[in-house]
Amino acid sequence: MVFDYMDHDLTGILNHPTFRLEPAHIKHLAHQFFDALHYLHHRGVLHRDIKGSNILLNNDGNLKIADFGLARFYTKNSKKELDYTNRIITLWYRPPEILLGATAYGPAVDMWSAACVFIELFTRVPAFVGRTEIDQLDVIYDVLGKPTEKVWPALKQMPWYSLLRTSGLNRRNRFRAKYEKYVPSLLCPIELALTTRLRQIPPSALDLITKLLQYDPDKRPTAEDCLTHEYFSEDPPSAPPIG
Repeated sequence: MVFDYMDHDLTGILNHPTFRLEPAHIKHLAHQFFDALHYLHHRGVLHRDIKGSNILLNNDGNLKIADFGLARFYTKNSKKELDYTNRIITLWYRPPEILLGATAYGPAVDMWSAACVFIELFTRVPAFVGRTEIDQLDVIYDVLGKPTEKVWPALKQMPWYSLLRTSGLNRRNRFRAKYEKYVPSLLCPIELALTTRLRQIPPSALDLITKLLQYDPDKRPTAEDCLTHEYFSEDPPSAPPIG
């Protein structure tokens, strides 16, 4: 098999000490990323291992999703999701339903991973860094709060719910508090000057990330929904990161 040559992977670009992605570059890459996910899901394919090192870039700013070793077909528009393995997705990008043992799932598992990658485009660091599955849940709960049946009706139906109930009752969602330091409209001039080296997150992008990181998979936007979000229609217009 012969493929296009891609010069970099996204993780390598984000870890580069001097290369900077401008807001227009991030928007351009994010649009390609969600467009590629939309294509996959429209064709009935679950990737099941979305992460920075599986997203390739070339020097013309083109983006491609790679590594389909864990990918599987699924039945679109079926009321019943197929039964799959839950031994999928690199730990830091694994959604809570998979951590809680779900084996019936759809494209929403890729969308949680996509949100984690989208955050990294701005912050350059992974959003949820756990050591084990239980620790990963703890890290997620610490940022997003502990889920309840009110926000996730199927929570207690998860196969490993009784086994992996982690500590910390009544943890509150502190996601916005954690990422407000990256939002320029929420910073005073002095704070803004001190954070010029950070990838500032526009409020619209933070809104999209918040919607993608919902505990209930049924409430997460699809990749097609993401492409129509206001983030992609507001200024600045997207531009490819050349070179």
